[in-house]
Amino acid sequence: MELYNGGTIRLAEFVSHRPDNDILVSVIIRKRERKIRYASVRRTATDFPVLACAVVTGLLHGEECWYVSAGARPMRASLLEKGWKISSDTDAEQIAAYAKEAAEESSYGSNMRGSAGYRRHLAEVLIRRAITSIVSEEAEI
Repeated sequence: MELYNGGTIRLAEFVSHRPDNDILVSVIIRKRERKIRYASVRRTATDFPVLACAVVTGLLHGEECWYVSAGARPMRASLLEKGWKISSDTDAEQIAAYAKEAAEESSYGSNMRGSAGYRRHLAEVLIRRAITSIVSEEAEI
């Protein structure tokens, strides 16, 4: 993330950064071999999301790394970095356990769009679907 006054900072630092009036100039994405899935749940197509989740996997320093982000909950987006070892041989139960772990590590808030418990459940489902989609794509290659 490139900020006008704050310079270039990592996304993880930007997410935990305290609110200020700095201007986001650009988002810099390094070209690496990554697989990305994004999903959101909305009451209507044009409504704000009840929950938005993104899952990214790729190599970081030669090791497989998974990033899980949950947003629109009604707080700032959270970012988790996991060193999971997931391959096309990983069974659905293990993937579900990883999704549950990631969903439980984030905090959720309640508002008129949904309760914290509802959002936690949605996060678990969306994360599981994203991991399964990435793994099934790798199996096809």
